[in-house]
Amino acid sequence: MGPAGVTVVIVRDDLVRDATRRWAALPCPLVLDYKVFADAHSMYNTPPTWSIYLCGLVFDWLRNDVGGLEAMAELNLRKSGAVYNAIDSSNGFYRCPYSRPCAPG
Repeated sequence: MGPAGVTVVIVRDDLVRDATRRWAALPCPLVLDYKVFADAHSMYNTPPTWSIYLCGLVFDWLRNDVGGLEAMAELNLRKSGAVYNAIDSSNGFYRCPYSRPCAPG
C-alpha cells in the first residue's frame, strides 16, 4: 500500500494496555508498546511523512480510480488467473509448486 517500511496498525482501544504493567516479568521495549503510541496520538517518534503521503495517494487511487477493495480483489484474481493459465499452458516449461486448490482462479 506504500513504500517499504510503512506499517499500519489498527488496534481496538480496549486492547491497548500498558505492556510494562501487564507483562511485568517480560520487559517490553517502548517502541513495541502500543499504549505509548496511543497516548502520543501515533507521534511517539518522528513519523515518516513522505511514506505516509504516498500511502494517502495509494488509498485515494484505490478508492477513486480502482473502485475500492472489492474491485481490487477482482482485478487481482483476474491477473493471477492469467499467470496460472500461462503456467498451465506452457507444456511444462513453467511449473507451479502449489496444488491447484491453493492457487486462485
